[in-house]
Amino acid sequence: MSGFADLANIDDERIRQLIAEVTPYRAIVTALSSNLVQFREVGATTGNTAYYPRIGTGETISVSDEILVIGRKNPVVIGEILR
Repeated sequence: MSGFADLANIDDERIRQLIAEVTPYRAIVTALSSNLVQFREVGATTGNTAYYPRIGTGETISVSDEILVIGRKNPVVIGEILR
């Protein structure tokens, strides 16, 4: 491959990483502490051990609620998914 082709592949990979970072995903609440949430992604067998912040603190969420999360490296809980 030429140098330009290698650079194009790196850019494509970086773009995929950025898209994955901002793509919202569903998760299940496993623990709560004030305005922080611990969760596991839907379909995962294990969850995060850290607590992450949430937006929309006016709504009440509980353990086992389904939530919307954005961010893989530094997740932020957007709110509960109502069904």
